[in-house]
Amino acid sequence: MNKFLPLAASMAAFVVLGGAPRAFAQTTAVTTGPWSSPSTWSAGVPTDTLSATINAGQTVSVGDSGNVTNLLDVGTASGGSGTLSVTAGDLTITDTDKVTEPNLPSIRIGQAAGSTGTFNMSGGSVFIDGDTGSGFANGDLIVGDVGTGVMNMTGGDLTAIDEMQFAIAAGSSSTVNVSGGTLHTSTSGRSILVGFGGNGALNVSGAGAVTANFDLLVAFQPGSTGAVSLADNGSITCNFMFSNSFTAAPGSTATLTQTGGTFTSNIAFVMGQGQGTTTFNHSGGSVNIPVGNGDFVVSDGGGNTSTYNISGTASVAASKSVILGTFDGANGTVNQTGGSISAGTNIRIGADGIGTWNQSAGTISGVNMFLGDFDTSNGTMTISGGTLNLSGDLNVGSELASNAPADTERQEPNPALPFPQQGQALDANGTFIVSGTGGDINVSGNLLADPDDKSDSRKAGTDKNDSTLRFILSSTGVSTIDVGLKADLDGAVIDINDAAGYFTANPAATLTLISAAGGFGNVHTLLANEMAGTGKGFALDPADVSAFNLAIVPRSGGGENLVLTKGAGGIAGDMDGDGDVDGNDFLVMQRNGYTPAQLSAFQANFGMHAVTPTAAAVPEPQALALVLLGGAAMVATRRRQPRV
Repeated sequence: MNKFLPLAASMAAFVVLGGAPRAFAQTTAVTTGPWSSPSTWSAGVPTDTLSATINAGQTVSVGDSGNVTNLLDVGTASGGSGTLSVTAGDLTITDTDKVTEPNLPSIRIGQAAGSTGTFNMSGGSVFIDGDTGSGFANGDLIVGDVGTGVMNMTGGDLTAIDEMQFAIAAGSSSTVNVSGGTLHTSTSGRSILVGFGGNGALNVSGAGAVTANFDLLVAFQPGSTGAVSLADNGSITCNFMFSNSFTAAPGSTATLTQTGGTFTSNIAFVMGQGQGTTTFNHSGGSVNIPVGNGDFVVSDGGGNTSTYNISGTASVAASKSVILGTFDGANGTVNQTGGSISAGTNIRIGADGIGTWNQSAGTISGVNMFLGDFDTSNGTMTISGGTLNLSGDLNVGSELASNAPADTERQEPNPALPFPQQGQALDANGTFIVSGTGGDINVSGNLLADPDDKSDSRKAGTDKNDSTLRFILSSTGVSTIDVGLKADLDGAVIDINDAAGYFTANPAATLTLISAAGGFGNVHTLLANEMAGTGKGFALDPADVSAFNLAIVPRSGGGENLVLTKGAGGIAGDMDGDGDVDGNDFLVMQRNGYTPAQLSAFQANFGMHAVTPTAAAVPEPQALALVLLGGAAMVATRRRQPRV
């Protein structure tokens, strides 16, 4: 079940699309002119018992006070168009007669299929009255009902007592541009829907302000598309932001773009609530989730794929958690090339689904980070630049999930209970990748890459967690993971990639991979029937065993370091240090240069593997011949190069 499903499930019950106007008392614009002029209308000036229709290319202007109608349709016939212009004064949509038709106090722009309606507002005020929670077209602003609707707002104030829907029907189109003024639902109102069933867009810029009293829903129904952009000093405020809301197959498509302004989603900001895709490109301005649930979510529901790209000066402040891949089947990715993201509590990458975070610049701050949290989850974090600051623990495929109680309360899983693994993550898979020397990694608490700890339920079987710490060396080495307390690595796999040839150029060097002020050891209190770990039960990836050595050594000022050196038992010709001699080593030689002795060793040992010397390690004649020919060609090429 979707995490946020109860919050707006009633929305789907109120689908009442537009269509041909029903037969009731109405007056139609017969010429371009002011609203308050009788000559503008076919049956006199609209009233609270006389609805208004603008079509046939006519434009009606509101510039004085006291204007009223019980329903306003702009663009009511296929091939027809109409325009409403509000520059000053006021316009009220209200139906005091609750019995006689139409009982639909709303503004509908682009009301009929094939029609085009335009609403320009530069000043004044518009109030759409009606019944809150009553369904579509009662107290609502509709832009793109069944046809095409365009709204341009540069000033003034428009209040809809209930909702706003942009692009309701499949095939409808809506563009709402707010560069000034305020566009909002009332304090008793509900949602703003961008792309309910059609193709909707909301663009907020300048000093424009848009507020939904309850939620902003982007790309609501299957097959819909919704786009929201925020720039300059504009603002969008709501209690919840949901994209791909409640969509089943084939899903919907949502695009969010923010280059400036302030986006406040008071309780939760949720990308990818249902099936479909959401892409959020964020290069400037702030997203704030200040109260309540307080979560910033990238891909929430099963069958969803969401991507958040943050760069420049953009910022996210979540009062609670940042979550990637909330439920099984959800897939969330963060690509961070700048900006800042802060979580008041946990950062969960792969909560119950799949989460991937790639950081090359910018800052991340939070309390605890979980890579692979609940059962059958997968979380991957790659840091090649920027800063990661955690005031708590870094959990990589750890034995305990984010919902684990305190050590004194933790118990072994009991299959007789409804949730037998509460707090015990089973088949949680985490990978933490440090690439190059550009990252600054600070963990004030513990590093817990301990899938073997401490539960009987993980001694064997398919439910075993997986924890990988991968270090990709650059030509200058690799960043250190600084740990304020202990490092517990029971069951972790350490994977080394030296394709850059660091140890080729620096064969006697020592690199510090992890620096733990509290040393390496067991962190959690052991209860009855638990496995006592040492915190040092890690292993090199099998392909790295002969190429590298790992050692735990004393740390200056107390604690211990995990250090990496080149292995004495490596194979000659293994240029990338991964424990075998293959085509990748040939590429390293081409890129970094080589000596005649290195080339000879490579040719002699091509196909050899340091860990499992089986028949497969013997080079096939064809493969070896190709590489030898390549080596000869490379030497010949080098010999033909002129001297400088």
